[in-house]
Amino acid sequence: MNEGWLSGYTVLITGGGSGIGRAVAERFLDEGASVTILGRDKAQLDDVVHTAADPSRVHTVTADVRDSDALHSAVAETVDRFGKLDTLVANAGVWDYQRQLTRLGTKELDTAFDEIFSINVKGYLLAAHAAWPELVKTRGSIIMTLSNASFYVNGGGPLYTASKHACLGLMRELAYELAPKVRVNGVACGGMNTDLRGPESLALG
Repeated sequence: MNEGWLSGYTVLITGGGSGIGRAVAERFLDEGASVTILGRDKAQLDDVVHTAADPSRVHTVTADVRDSDALHSAVAETVDRFGKLDTLVANAGVWDYQRQLTRLGTKELDTAFDEIFSINVKGYLLAAHAAWPELVKTRGSIIMTLSNASFYVNGGGPLYTASKHACLGLMRELAYELAPKVRVNGVACGGMNTDLRGPESLALG
């Protein structure tokens, strides 16, 4: 059994089946934490369990971050299985593949905006709403996967960049509202070679 420096620690990660989310999940596991990973692809989640050194410390939830009830259930399942929740990693997201405004039709712009913001921004907000009562109990934390596009242009197109700027504002507001009982921070990642998908509304899912 791994007795790492996070032994006894419990984490919930959205979008934890692939890319950055999976790497974060695996690192928490390597350090001895117990991890619940939530994602839409059951096969990806199952693979995380199968490759874990100690599968008993992994719980998976197949769900969409736009589903508030599912997020509340994931928190409840985490506490039921592992006894508490110390950290929420809000990570699930989609990228717009730098689709510029001039390359978006009217219908595409409308539907892609709703999809990107509902996953990238609303998904973070709903996850925080589901988790905060348990995080208050443990004096825990929320970590949001931001992006260089949270601060600068051309990390994506206007939809992705606007959504990540919104996530930065959300992080700052929740840090203010939940202090001092829950710490809220973000990690602004640069470009990475992952299987990050695009919005289905732009046929990039």
